[in-house]
Amino acid sequence: NCLYKIEDALNHSDISIEEAFKTVVDSIPPGWQYPDITRAKLEYKGMVIKNEDFQETLWFMRTDIRIGDDVYGHITVYYLKETRQFDEGPFLKEERKLLNTIAERLGHFIMHKDSFAFISELESIKGVSEGDIKHKWQVILDMLKKTDKSLFNTIIRKLLHNLCWQENKEAQL
Repeated sequence: NCLYKIEDALNHSDISIEEAFKTVVDSIPPGWQYPDITRAKLEYKGMVIKNEDFQETLWFMRTDIRIGDDVYGHITVYYLKETRQFDEGPFLKEERKLLNTIAERLGHFIMHKDSFAFISELESIKGVSEGDIKHKWQVILDMLKKTDKSLFNTIIRKLLHNLCWQENKEAQL
């Protein structure tokens, strides 16, 4: 039920990131074996979403929210008091699997939101006049930075080298 509720929330394209994260955090405790003492915290780009009555304790499990090789945030599940020991401290292996699945699903959601924002930006520059080349290049570089960092770094190095070769004073700084 925890995963179904999260999937349902993340499948709404009109939901904001904050609303989606709040739904995820609120859906986690009922999915754990001790829901009354379970609290969750989601961290993403400086944003922190927590359950009501949240407390950090010694009994927690954490996983990264990843897109590709990049870590975008973390989800941490805490027990408010000590319980008996299971597979991973007080947590079951099924809870670890569930937390990893939630993090993976959040990574897909974030990637979808970023892609949608990028496509919207591309659509908005279609109407820009031909004279505004700088803005178009910025969009292309932003896309490369998000999708292929290695290629982005190579192109930036070559551009900088070319500008220095042309004796551009700003590039030489």
